[in-house]
Amino acid sequence: MKTFTILSFAAALTGLVSADTPAATSAPAAPATAAAPAAQTPAAKLTPAAKPGATKEEAETLLKGMMSSLGDLSKVLETVTDKASADAAAPKVVELSAKVKELQLSSEKMGEPSQEVQQALMEQYSKQLEETVGKFMQASMKVGMANFYGSEALTKAFQNMSAAMSGAPADSEEAEEEAPAPESSPAPAPAPAAK
Repeated sequence: MKTFTILSFAAALTGLVSADTPAATSAPAAPATAAAPAAQTPAAKLTPAAKPGATKEEAETLLKGMMSSLGDLSKVLETVTDKASADAAAPKVVELSAKVKELQLSSEKMGEPSQEVQQALMEQYSKQLEETVGKFMQASMKVGMANFYGSEALTKAFQNMSAAMSGAPADSEEAEEEAPAPESSPAPAPAPAAK
């Protein structure tokens, strides 16, 4: 069974990703023109919880925390215009990424909310969430397309942020240094043809 996380729930609520796809690696979907029937909504695609999960209040608190963190990340990234501002933004991105990770861990401990709770939250927050995630993605893409303005610190902060949002462990310098570079050996020359 897929582990519920507030970020995957948030992304699924906005239709940005399917519930079975990691949220951090997905592109936004085209905006819907009409409301989908309840059985076809992204929240309806989430796997039902095997045990009692988060209450509406708990899930709502986590969702608001995630939106707040993504909003704060967007604001920080919007200030990045050159290497100096990218270097200055990196510690803030690291700090906010840690908050995202804490929210992820909290949501995993609580468990997946019921279908009814998911539907209620989708109805209440889908527009706000779509706007928040859209701004975050736009700001992230702007900085990424500019190759992080040459800032190694911001590049590493983004790697950690991606890991935090996907639930994967962050890459460390030690792991990169210890991993041997793949050896490339030339292909053997073909044997001479027999006459």
